[in-house]
Amino acid sequence: MMLRNKDLKALQCISPIMQELYNEDLLGEDEFLLKWDSGQYEGLENHFLYLRERDEAYKMHAKEFIEWLT
Repeated sequence: MMLRNKDLKALQCISPIMQELYNEDLLGEDEFLLKWDSGQYEGLENHFLYLRERDEAYKMHAKEFIEWLT
């Protein structure tokens, strides 16, 4: 869906959505999120749902949340 939907309005919602999921304890551990953002999480690219283009777009639009997390 995200690969087909390149509407910037949808991407701009990534950080607030991540914040809300984090607040509800649904997003995961801080360490995983920080490793994901820095590209240090090994094996993720082998997951069948992984798409590099989508992952980079998510990281770019999640910066506000990641900065808050650190």
